[in-house]
Amino acid sequence: MARMSYRAAVAFLSVPPEERLAQAQVDTDRCRAQVIKAEVDPDSEMGRHLMKKLRATGENLCLAKTREGHPCRRVGSGKGGRCKLHGGASTGPRSVEGLLKTTLNIANWHRRRLGMPEVDPVTMCEVTGEVTGKKVAGSRAKKIHGVCAT
Repeated sequence: MARMSYRAAVAFLSVPPEERLAQAQVDTDRCRAQVIKAEVDPDSEMGRHLMKKLRATGENLCLAKTREGHPCRRVGSGKGGRCKLHGGASTGPRSVEGLLKTTLNIANWHRRRLGMPEVDPVTMCEVTGEVTGKKVAGSRAKKIHGVCAT
């Protein structure tokens, strides 16, 4: 058994045993339901492994349909609960070209929504200047500002 810090032990012992048992049962039921959705027998070796993984991470399984036709059994994370193979690990564009393309798409979406004409990429390049090839990080405003030479 892993050692616990003093604070963790006090927090653990401050919860009544009945409540701890109820929470453990809810967690077990959640994990069992996820394993069943993944088309795995919870009592098999694979099922026990998946339940252990789900309890340790506190996340859900991806459950995206794979090429073989069964649900994905990887632990999902992020928005939508998908694994990195099924769209859960995307962090957005990092290159300047990708950032400009994304910004242009967002601007055009807003313009279409308001009934205004779209901005074409040539006009966008005239407004922002020449694009350099360096990669940037930070918020979208910081990414675009100071990257393009005027």
